[in-house]
Amino acid sequence: MSLDDPPQRAIVVVSAGRSRKVLLAVIGTALTSCLVLMVSGLFLSLWVGNYDVTAVDLLLGLEAQLTCALVGIAIGVLCSRLVFRRQGYALVAALALVMVVLLVKGMPPVNLLFNSMAATPDSAKLLAPTGGMLAIAAALLAGFTAVTQFIASGRE
Repeated sequence: MSLDDPPQRAIVVVSAGRSRKVLLAVIGTALTSCLVLMVSGLFLSLWVGNYDVTAVDLLLGLEAQLTCALVGIAIGVLCSRLVFRRQGYALVAALALVMVVLLVKGMPPVNLLFNSMAATPDSAKLLAPTGGMLAIAAALLAGFTAVTQFIASGRE
């Protein structure tokens, strides 16, 4: 999210008409690349390994990977150059947020998702809770995007 130089981003924003369009396009690009990696990650493990996998298992894996991707994109948006002008501060904030999301016990969506997947062997029982975690991750991405857009529009 912080790859563009400020002058380059200003040119793109002027060309696009609004900074919100540019931010949403960057998020869409990140989400598209995550989707490609998710599909390859799901099917590569099936191709290489020897597993008995059902459609429910695949759906659960897709939900879990999409949840983690949305949370990762949300952290990337919030820790981008649009919010943090200094990249060192952005790195520290991103590492802290990732550690909180992964390691704080019972923290939705990622830690709670991993703990429930490790404790419950039946994939069918996890589909609804994982869908709830996916909804929380989508709300987190929407909230972090709104905060980033608010901060960025105040600076531009």
